[in-house]
Amino acid sequence: NPGNTYYDKEVEEGLKDRFQFNKYLSDRTPLNRAMRDFRHSTCLKRQYPDDMPSASVVMVFYNEAASVVLRTVHSVLNKSPEHLIHEILLYDDNSDLDEVMEGSWFTEHIKTLPKVRLERSTHGRGGLIQAKTHAGRLARGQILVYLDAHCECNDGWLEPLIYPIYLNRTACTTPNIDSISWQELEIHAPEVVEVTGGLNWILNMLWSPLSKKEQR
Repeated sequence: NPGNTYYDKEVEEGLKDRFQFNKYLSDRTPLNRAMRDFRHSTCLKRQYPDDMPSASVVMVFYNEAASVVLRTVHSVLNKSPEHLIHEILLYDDNSDLDEVMEGSWFTEHIKTLPKVRLERSTHGRGGLIQAKTHAGRLARGQILVYLDAHCECNDGWLEPLIYPIYLNRTACTTPNIDSISWQELEIHAPEVVEVTGGLNWILNMLWSPLSKKEQR
């Protein structure tokens, strides 16, 4: 469980090879950890209507480390206005990792959290897109917010995603994404805050700085 302090270098390296990030450190990092507010100064001044729709925050996972998934969940609960969260829907795409199976500390911890619901695939493993589709059908909120199960939300993350949909129900929004180092699990702010998302010719997602005209 997160909070263990005994250190074993050999175990740490073995987990890195298996999970491709420092799971050993993740398992010893608090689920409710503090982080610096990286928002642009103009974001701090924004005000949003009180009657925006509530969201089902959907997170699909397959054999993800329990500590990572739960840290994501806690960050959503800690950093979101309560009235904008209808539920957090965790959808397991047929994992076989012991630490996320029924009866584990993972599932017992989920039972203690408000608004968090765990569903498991009844279709076998479908892959990311099929799993998101199935999870979306199970969601009960007014809008859907899909999150990776290995991220951490910061202050004010949800309101600017919902607001354009509040104005236009056909809108689709995406956040500016900070990075978390795989080794030290440090959270790094983006070098450029004023950016727009797009695709290159081989359909890779890229962030491009806004021009001065666009910033105005």
